[in-house]
Amino acid sequence: IRAIDHMTALIRQPRTTIVWYQGVAPYEVELVFKGTLQSKAKKWIHTLSEKISLNKVTLPIFVSEAMMRHYTTAYNCTFGHNYFIMPCFNMDIMSECFTVSRYEKPRFLYAGSLGAWEDINGLMDIFCRIKSIIPSAELAIFTNYPKEARRLLEYHHLNGEVDSLTPKELQKRMTEFKYGLMVRKPSIINDVATPTKINSYMSSGLIPVYSDVVSDYRTKIAKENPYVISFKSREECIREITRFESTQIIPEEIKKAHTNTFNSYWNREKYINELTKILP
Repeated sequence: IRAIDHMTALIRQPRTTIVWYQGVAPYEVELVFKGTLQSKAKKWIHTLSEKISLNKVTLPIFVSEAMMRHYTTAYNCTFGHNYFIMPCFNMDIMSECFTVSRYEKPRFLYAGSLGAWEDINGLMDIFCRIKSIIPSAELAIFTNYPKEARRLLEYHHLNGEVDSLTPKELQKRMTEFKYGLMVRKPSIINDVATPTKINSYMSSGLIPVYSDVVSDYRTKIAKENPYVISFKSREECIREITRFESTQIIPEEIKKAHTNTFNSYWNREKYINELTKILP
């Protein structure tokens, strides 16, 4: 799934290759190693790898139309009809988790890394402002970096649950909350991505609350699903959450809306059938 691994495969034994490009690695390593001597060197290596990979790949798979357009412009590539687009996702919808009780309290969670592309401080600021309007609001952070998460909560003068869970444990815990948060800043990394976080949130019945910086989610999810909060500013986020809190939530309606998103966008069988027809 990485261009640099494709280079290794081509060196070992040139053959028909299918690469599912899941991120723009040059920008990701530049962000992760920002301010270090490694930053420019790593970005150059990954840029060269992407350029060679895109010219050698038999069938490229992109996670979004935005990613395909980025590569077309960045490397002057012409793919014609020889490409496939499939978003990242790892969960199917859990129909049994849409219960009345879970939507009665304003319980928020964030699940995932504290990586450089995540605006965790922005998330904390939003929750602080929500808490001032809705005192009963609760926050939980499930991450593999619990010490850092606790430090951030303390810095922002917030109380919240912090834990490191196995995937199975996380899947179960997510069904206890009402909202799932993902706050990010505009960047090429986020624009072309399709973070699995939103898929995981919605599969467990959460109402996703996320920054409007992911091109695919703007056009494939937010426009079609009324139980999604996609916001351009923190003020809009808080306003929409407040509106949801003053509205009666009917679990069956959320289930129907989320199921429609899964059927149209995260439909495993659809991608299997379409991909099978064009495999080299």
